[in-house]
Amino acid sequence: MGMGQDGMRLERRHARMPTFAAFLLLAGMLPAKAAFLQDKGATQFIQSAGISSFSRAFDANGRLKRASAFSKTSLDIFVGHGLTEAVSLIGEVSSSRLMPRILTATDVDSGTMWSAMGGIRARLWHDGASIISVQALAGGGRDMGRAGMMGDVRLLLGHNFNLAGYSGFADLQAGYRQTAPGSRPELRFDASFGLRLHPDVQIIGQVLTAHGFSHAGQPRSLRVKTALSLAWDISKTWSIQIGGFTTVYGINTGQEAGATLAVWRRF
Repeated sequence: MGMGQDGMRLERRHARMPTFAAFLLLAGMLPAKAAFLQDKGATQFIQSAGISSFSRAFDANGRLKRASAFSKTSLDIFVGHGLTEAVSLIGEVSSSRLMPRILTATDVDSGTMWSAMGGIRARLWHDGASIISVQALAGGGRDMGRAGMMGDVRLLLGHNFNLAGYSGFADLQAGYRQTAPGSRPELRFDASFGLRLHPDVQIIGQVLTAHGFSHAGQPRSLRVKTALSLAWDISKTWSIQIGGFTTVYGINTGQEAGATLAVWRRF
């Protein structure tokens, strides 16, 4: 499932585009990270890159309208390390760049955004096939030309299953994210579903939802994204994931569509 080099420059740029275009969030398309923890002493590293764009947007009533055309590139890094059997250390770093398709002098180098957070994921309950865990992250970020503290807490539910001889997983997450100054605090609801079609190939579907509260003169927002990807295990330690995503519904947000490529490393 988030900063410009100059706040005044961003204010001038945002004054020329609809409000809904001003907050494509730091939550670029990270690969599925299920509720299950890392084994003790094991580490998982995921790096993903994405490119997306939009030229239409959902207004305050959820109606789709034409909007200024923007493009976005993003880079996301996730690291999980099993500290104990019940606790994993988590780190997330995100960087994205939102730019209008038609540049002006005031748009140059004004759209870079980032966040960096770390914390823990702790197991609350499990029975082998299912797990309930909680995650808490804290750190900092930069948005709308302003830097500040960020935080993210969420409850995660995961379940492994077998369907017609194919192994799979389902994952539900509900959380609250306090974003950097200039962006809306958000409620997050994410669902992921994976099915292993081949011993080395897994298909992953996701629904990523973010509800932003009205904040600092910005109206409330809603973004519902769907994503579909394939993950291929090249070896026991390396995997590649490639997929696409789109915004299927929203309020005060752009109808974003794009693609992602991720590399997984386990050691």
